[in-house]
Amino acid sequence: MATAGGVLALLLAATTPTRAADALPDLMPALQLAGDAAAGQKAFEACIRCHRRDASGRQNGTVPRLSGQHAQVIVKQVADIRSGLRANPAMKPFADAHSLTPQGLADIAAHLQALPMAGAIGKGQARAVERGQTLYTRDCVACHGARGEGRADAFVRHRGQTGGGA
Repeated sequence: MATAGGVLALLLAATTPTRAADALPDLMPALQLAGDAAAGQKAFEACIRCHRRDASGRQNGTVPRLSGQHAQVIVKQVADIRSGLRANPAMKPFADAHSLTPQGLADIAAHLQALPMAGAIGKGQARAVERGQTLYTRDCVACHGARGEGRADAFVRHRGQTGGGA
C-alpha cells in the first residue's frame, strides 16, 4: 500500500513533469518526517503577520486559512512555491530552503493541521452561491469531497476557506 507521501509525490510527478523534479527534493523529506506541533507553533510566529496567530488567514481571501488544513497539503504548497510551480512572490522568501528546513516545514504543517478552523470567513457574493454550488458539484466533489473536506494524501481542504470579497 502506498503512503500518503508516496501518493502525493506520484501525483505531483504525473501532473507536472517539467517542474516536479524541482519540488521533490524539498517535498519528500518533509513528508517523511514526524512533525512536532509544539515546535511548529513556535516556528509559525514568523507567519502570523499575514496568516494571523490562529492561522485564519484574511476574510477577503488574499491570505488563505491554514488552520485545520491537511499537513501533507501544507508541505506540498510550500514545495510548489519553492520550485516555482505556484507563483506567490509574497510567500517565496518564507518558503525558501534557507528560511525553512524540511523539519521546520513538517513541524509547522503538524501545528496547522492540529488547529481548529478559526475566525470569520468571507462568503462571497450571495448571487454567486448557487452557481458556485453547481460548479463545485460538477467539477470538484470527486477530489475535494462533498463538504470540501479534501483528502490528506493529495487534495486541499476547501471547507472553511473564504469565498473572497464579502
